[in-house]
Formats: sequence, structure tokens, C-alpha cells
Amino acid sequence: MVFPKRKALFPLFFCCISLMLGSCGMPTAERNVFTMDTCFSVQISGKDAEPATKQIEERLNQLHTTLDAYSETGMLYQLNHSGMLTDNTGLLLDLIAQTKAMQAQYGSAVQLSCLPLVQLWNLQNNPDAVPADAVIRQALAWIDDTAITIEENRITLPEHTALDCGAVGKGYALDLVAEDLQTYACDFAIVDATSSILLYGQKPDATPFSIQISDPNGTGALGMLTIAHDSAAQATFLGTSNHSERYAVIDGVRYGHIFDLETGYPAVSDLATVTVIADNGLLADFLSTAIFIEGTNGLSAHLKTDAYAVLAVAEDGTVYHSAGLDFQPIGG
Repeated sequence: MVFPKRKALFPLFFCCISLMLGSCGMPTAERNVFTMDTCFSVQISGKDAEPATKQIEERLNQLHTTLDAYSETGMLYQLNHSGMLTDNTGLLLDLIAQTKAMQAQYGSAVQLSCLPLVQLWNLQNNPDAVPADAVIRQALAWIDDTAITIEENRITLPEHTALDCGAVGKGYALDLVAEDLQTYACDFAIVDATSSILLYGQKPDATPFSIQISDPNGTGALGMLTIAHDSAAQATFLGTSNHSERYAVIDGVRYGHIFDLETGYPAVSDLATVTVIADNGLLADFLSTAIFIEGTNGLSAHLKTDAYAVLAVAEDGTVYHSAGLDFQPIGG
């Protein structure tokens, strides 16, 4: 199966979160890494800040090679085109296994085998027509993550099945980055991949991380989110999903990049943006997309759980957030 190339998007900026972190006087290292279709802004403080930054850059580039469905040198590209791959790195195997586990717990609104549908719409290249219903139905018939077979380190796909890790790839990358930070003597770090963010460790003055939440309509700030860590190696992950920046307009209708896998069309949600705060990056990305697709109808249960926290803004401007989340609205 051959898929068309997509246009490069460097950087993709559709996250509604900006971070503010003061200088702490300790050794620091900063780097922007352009990979995985976005810019990872890496800020690390600690004795091993510089070697940790180099290791993280290598890690992110390795993951790009592993997870890029559009590069001929990528492992995922090779799997999609051959239908079979031996993954000696274990990275792709791990991502697939974790995603399947989350589908079993939270539902299958997010599936890796969505590439045929994504490529059919080809929103990255500003299409001038909506795909025909018949071809949408055909693409939907090929989306089924339960059909992905794993035997030891070999991954096998049925005919026409092809994977895209875009919904969870950056969150998974940040999980591995957090492991790298634990290996080195890093006091605290921020790794910002726009829609996926890692907050790591503790600042020396013991103050929490302060995160300004922007209005998804671009009209200013909604409020301030405060996240405090209790231990030196604690990691918090934020995953955000919305249609604010990544979309195409066809015949005057705006179509976003998040797909409803029941209809085969870009999701129509009464939520403007969803941010999930969790102790696992892949989970934060997975759930932010799933909750966005569900809309406010399914939001209540997510706001009540202790497993993660949610901050969501509806299209009408209403702000919803988990009770335990330290969010202070502007003027509140």
C-alpha cells in the first residue's frame, strides 16, 4: 500500500498552554528539537543538564525514525508498506501494547490503524473536496486495532491496515524523556511539544509550576493552572486536543484534524479544547483526544475520576475542570 507524502509542518502550534518558569541560578540547558512533525522545546536544570539535553535530542530523533509513517527510513513506514516488521528496539511494540491497554479501559475512540482515513481526507494538503461516502466507509472498514498481531518482537498487519501514531506519539515520547531525566542528575525540566508537555522534578525554591491557559479563541488568557510536585523525580504530563490551528476549509466548511472513527468525518465537538493532566504522557494524549470527540456528554465521568485531571473549554466559553485541579480563572 502506497501513501502520498504530506507537507512538513514545523512547528505545529495548536496547544492552548504557555509556560512561565523563572531562572533558578543552577546549571541549565535549553534546546529546540525539530522532529516528529513539531518543535520540542527542552529546558533542563541540574548538574547533568547538558548531557541530559543531548540524550533527549538523540531519543527524540530515534523516535522520529521509529514512528514516522511518512519517511521511507521509518520503522512504521516499513511496517505499513510490508505488513510485517521485526521490532528489535521494542519501542513500537511498547506503544502498540500500551495503546491497546488504554482502549480496553477507556474505549476505542482513538485507534492507531486510522492512517487510511487520515490519508483519504489529506487535510494537510488543503483538499478542495470532501471524500465520497463510499470511500469513507471503505476506509472505516480497515480501522481495527484488534487486528494488529504481535508475536514476540514481530508485528503483523492485515491487508489494507496501516498505522498512524499521531494521536499518542508525542505523549509516548515524553514518557521516555522522563525516564532519561531520571537517569541523569536533573533537578527539574520542562519539555514542551505544544500539544504535549512534560513537567519534571522540583524547582529549588519549592514553588510550583505555573501554567497560563490561553483562550482557544485567541482572545487572551482564561486563567492560571498551578501544579506542585511532592518528590524530586515526579513527572506530570499534559496532553491537549482541539481544532484551533490544524484544519482545512472545504467549500466554506472548516474540518479539523481529529477524526470521529464512527462517522469517518472530522469530529464535531461542543468542546473547543481539552487538556488532560496525568502521570503518563501516552495516557494524557490518548484521553484528551477521546474526550474531545465525546464532547460534554461524556465529560462528567472524566471530571470525577482520581486517575487523571481534566481542564476543558466548551465552544460557548464554559470552563470545566476536575475538582482537585488548582485552576484560577482570570478575575476569579
